[in-house]
Amino acid sequence: MDSIVFTLLIFGALILLLLVIVGTSYFIYRFIKKGNFDKRLRTLALIPFIIFGYFVYDAFYPSDSFYKQDFSEVTGLKFPENGNIKYKTATFPDHFGDYTSIMVVDIDTTSFNQLPGHLISRGFSEDSLQMDSDEFKDIEERLGRLDVERRFSFEEGGGVYYYVGFMADKHSLIIQRTSW
Repeated sequence: MDSIVFTLLIFGALILLLLVIVGTSYFIYRFIKKGNFDKRLRTLALIPFIIFGYFVYDAFYPSDSFYKQDFSEVTGLKFPENGNIKYKTATFPDHFGDYTSIMVVDIDTTSFNQLPGHLISRGFSEDSLQMDSDEFKDIEERLGRLDVERRFSFEEGGGVYYYVGFMADKHSLIIQRTSW
């Protein structure tokens, strides 16, 4: 029964959001039309749809700043200035805000060599565990076989799992953040 109520609440919120967007667009359109402005300005009524579209796009295809923030959350370090995100993917957050993000990052050799010690000091354990996910399989399909030499993982209370894989090329990392 609770899932039905939750579904109805989400559906109602989406309808309300759509009504606000359409109402705002209509208000802009009517204001421009009654104000005898240039007819070309009526296209400004599309602004609420464009803004909403941007937020929907950003939710499905997060920007690099989203992944850099996840890098910082997982490693406890700021994303290196000379770092480069080679590949990235994430799931859409569920209704509790839980998601999985995974990325392949190139960093300089010095940072690469210092990171294992930092991870161990944060409570990570070196093991061969890696949480299986569709996103990880997607990376393997796109980049080919992943030659991971060292694996570090950490499970935080409250259902958050962190994984850092060190690639054999000595400058690439696999960073995964999963919450449930």
